[in-house]
Amino acid sequence: MEPKTCSNCGEPLEAGAAFCGNCGQPIATPAPVVETPPAALPGGLAVAAASGDIPSYAVPVVGHQMSELKAAMALVLGIVGIVGGLFIPLLGIGLGVTSLVLATLSHHAVRRRLSLAGIIVALLAIVAGLASWAYVISRDPRFNHGLAKPASSGQAGSSAVAAQNVITPCYTANFAAKLNIQNNSGSCNMNAYNGATLSQSSDAYKVYGTTSAITASGFSNLAKQAIENDVHQNLPTFVVSKEGTGQFAGSPAYFVTASNGAGVSVVEAAVLHVTTNGDNFFVFVHAINGNTVDLNELQAGWRWE
Repeated sequence: MEPKTCSNCGEPLEAGAAFCGNCGQPIATPAPVVETPPAALPGGLAVAAASGDIPSYAVPVVGHQMSELKAAMALVLGIVGIVGGLFIPLLGIGLGVTSLVLATLSHHAVRRRLSLAGIIVALLAIVAGLASWAYVISRDPRFNHGLAKPASSGQAGSSAVAAQNVITPCYTANFAAKLNIQNNSGSCNMNAYNGATLSQSSDAYKVYGTTSAITASGFSNLAKQAIENDVHQNLPTFVVSKEGTGQFAGSPAYFVTASNGAGVSVVEAAVLHVTTNGDNFFVFVHAINGNTVDLNELQAGWRWE
């Protein structure tokens, strides 16, 4: 007698078998279909499960496998993000966010410990990226500045010129009164102050500019981290009184205002200026002897080039 074959997959059937050993298809005549079969099981398996005849090994577990795969991927990406974030800050942040999304989606998997580990590692990758970015900014000589540093440290090799305006490749700035202005030819960095030197002035501005790889969507969080870190490191006696997002001359900005309790107030802002030739990242500082400080006067006479 020719051996029977499965009507579903065509594989030979063992004598007396109730299910196909290859695909799990019931061999015996299935029980009448119930009105509401289990939605999670396909085809004939739903009917067999409703009648109580289907063995546990025949039930597919694709959903659990996918969740566990996502959790494993989240853990791997998070670990790579921690290591990569120490060298490339945006890589650590990007992989950390991706890892966090995957770990969150897989949180209902059977192995929840794997998902929880993925979430923890993802957060560590994001923190590593942010910390690395803040460290790079704080150590960059273009951004590592303090109010009490001599004027020559900000614009080495340049002398101050009394003027009401300054023209650079990045911008033109006009002041209401004459200030001593330091600006090297071809540079977008500038110091402007009303005293004999920057440290002896009661009203002073600093502007630093560089190219940027920061995206507009992630700018606010990164700028907040960098500016807060800069204030804490370079102005340790100052207390932050106000901070938040805004705009400077039409470009997105993050502002932090602080004072030292001895009559000196400082406002520092990070600004992302997008151009057709690339994006530029600027840091603005205005310090004054007084309780009120802002960048309104600088902004009023400012024009991007």
